[in-house]
Amino acid sequence: AQYVINNVPRHIVQYFTLNGEDERTGSRFQDGCGKGPVKDAYQIYTNYGTRPSWDLIAVYFAVVGAESLFSKANAETTKVGYFGNETYDYSNTSSNMYQVWIDGSHTGDVVYMLDNILCTDPCV
Repeated sequence: AQYVINNVPRHIVQYFTLNGEDERTGSRFQDGCGKGPVKDAYQIYTNYGTRPSWDLIAVYFAVVGAESLFSKANAETTKVGYFGNETYDYSNTSSNMYQVWIDGSHTGDVVYMLDNILCTDPCV
């Protein structure tokens, strides 16, 4: 992680979010929505439960934008230590790094939106 953070070209924007743990997706699969390999993988991996949505949030931001899930992007600089610990410098806003915060009062809305994507049947 330290190498990547230090070597990503500056023209590539980096977004960091701390909300993924709070946005637990996949519960609607148990209600019968969706079908296909994504649903199968989710249910096997979670033992028919839910999982944090870090990766879904990252893909959603890449496609729709970082200020799209009741969220706001704040300029900052992230440093990663040798053992993977992260520190955020909010005074240094001249980097290509942003921390994205999802409004906690909309957690249910965000999960609903992400679950809608997961529950869409694959195109055949």
